[in-house]
Amino acid sequence: MESSFGTLHALKQKNAELMKAQQRVSTACKTHKENAARMVQRWDDLCDRGKYLHLACHGHSSGSSAGSPKHQESLPHEFYQNQTSKVSQCAFLQLAREAEKMGG
Repeated sequence: MESSFGTLHALKQKNAELMKAQQRVSTACKTHKENAARMVQRWDDLCDRGKYLHLACHGHSSGSSAGSPKHQESLPHEFYQNQTSKVSQCAFLQLAREAEKMGG
């Protein structure tokens, strides 16, 4: 009988250790999932920031033919050119303010 109580005690102890290990793995999995979601969001933010920087530095381009001498397209109406210029200028000024705040 003594050995069966010892075996039972050992199994209960092993079970407790396994439950703690399972809890640690569960917590690590949850943390990893949350970190992955935050990284995806940050990646999306960086992509948006890249588009914003491109707009501030280069203004609006008319697709893949922009800058290509073979595909010279007529310029958009003056109103749209002015609007593009204003958006580009506002984006550049905002980026300059942010750079100054960061000490740049």
